[in-house]
Parts: sequence; structure tokens; C-alpha cells
Amino acid sequence: MKKNFMLVITALLMSFAVHAQNVKLIIPVPPGGTTDTIARALGQAVGNVLNVEVTPFNFPGVNSTLGIRRLIQETGPAFLVSQAVPFMGTESIEDIDHITPINYLGPVPETLMVRPNFPITNFNDITKTTTRVVFACIGEASMPKFLISKTKNPNIECVPYKGGPQATVDVMGGHVDGTTVGLAAAMRLADSGKVKVLGYTGSRRSPLAPNIPTFEEQGVTVPSSMVFYVWANNKIGAEQFTRVTNAINAAVRSPEFQAKLKEQGIDPEPVKGSVADHFKNHMKDVYNLSKK
Repeated sequence: MKKNFMLVITALLMSFAVHAQNVKLIIPVPPGGTTDTIARALGQAVGNVLNVEVTPFNFPGVNSTLGIRRLIQETGPAFLVSQAVPFMGTESIEDIDHITPINYLGPVPETLMVRPNFPITNFNDITKTTTRVVFACIGEASMPKFLISKTKNPNIECVPYKGGPQATVDVMGGHVDGTTVGLAAAMRLADSGKVKVLGYTGSRRSPLAPNIPTFEEQGVTVPSSMVFYVWANNKIGAEQFTRVTNAINAAVRSPEFQAKLKEQGIDPEPVKGSVADHFKNHMKDVYNLSKK
């Protein structure tokens, strides 16, 4: 009897340890910027659901793949918030199948902003420029790189940057002509006269920028790389994986987090079918559009 009692107590203690275990949040970009803001807001919401501490860790570099690798290496509960495009080419990363996309947050309007004294005032004129234009390019699928591949204009140049915060500082300081960031961040700077906004992705105008035309209105279809998914490591055991997944999904649905998404210009979209299939289809669409 005593032995059975001790077994029950041990099982309860082990269960408590699993459910009380803190969760790591992997952020594959430097602090600041749209991805970091969204990730930290979700981390707080997940912590509220689980009643545990969610500890954020920034692992920037190599177009976010350092953060992806870090998530794969985690042995305990952990999740990552990332744009979709950094996953292009990650088939070569060892054990990439140990992480699973579990939630689709939606697209952030990707915004082309330029220094305030930039002489060009619309998106189309940039593609035809005969003078040198230098953009800070973040990642392999950045909008300026897309512009270069589509227009073949030798006057448009890219300077590689690790993240949006430093690129933004250099645009405001006039060290480069422009860069791309999330719409909410761009409009805050534009409202204070620190940058100009020439357009943004999306099929309709955002409430955050009702007086600025989208790229589609200007006659150019531009794929947005700022489409956000949440990933979790699936090698931690079925019970913990289910616990983390359920908590993330509940946190995403919370009114507080939904309000944070709207602050960033995200209009959450329902997913038809599985999140994994949605992710694969999105990546295929971006690839096909970039090759046209």
C-alpha cells in the first residue's frame, strides 16, 4: 500500500514538473522591429495561458537560420516566431523535420520607406531610375532584391543588413536611400517626418495608412516576405508538444494578442486545411511569383 502511494506521489510530482516547466521563445532576429515585437507579445500571451514564465532569446543571423537551428537543438518546450521566407532552402539543415508550423498569424504589409529628402516620390519611378539608388536589404527575399530581379535596373543596389533596426537607423541618417519594414513601424517614423513611405504590399489599403496606395494600386505585384508563422520543436514528447501547441493556439486567439496583431497592421486570416499545407502553398506562391 505504501509503495503504491509513493508511486502515485512520484507520478504526480513528475506531471507537475512537466506542466510547470518554463517555455523558451526563440526570436531569430535582433531586438526591436516587427518580428521581435510580435514574438514577445505572443510569448507574454502564452505565459498567461500556461501560468509559467516564457523566456525570450534573440538568435539573429544568417537570414534567421541561426534561430531555426537553435529551436531544433532545444530539448525542452520551445517555440519560434518567424517570417516564412527564411525557411527557403532550409531542407539542407539537419533535422529540420523536428520542428512543425503550428499557427499562421497572417501577413504584415511590407513597406518601402525612404529617407525624407529622397527625390523619387512613387514606387514605379524607382524601377526606372537612372541615378544610383542604394537600399538596405534584409535577407535573401527582400523587396529591393525582388525589384532588381524584375527590372534588371543596374542603378538599384542592395547592401546586406542583418536586421531592420539598424537598416532603419541608416535610412533616417541618410546612409542608404531606403529599406523595407512593417507598416506600423514605417508609419510611426513617417508621421514624425523621419522617413517617407512610397507604398506597401497587400490587396487593399490598411487602416494604418489609408492615404498611401498599395503597390498593386501602382500597377506592380510584389510578394510580401513578411508572413508570420509560429513553429514548435516536436521532439520533446507528445504530451509536452500538445501542451505547447494548445497554449500557443489559445494565446493567438486571445483578444489581447489579436489587438497586438492589429497594431502591427496584421489582419488575421483563417487557415483552410492544415497550417503545414498553408505554409507549403505560401512558399510555392512566393517562389513562383519571384521567378516570373
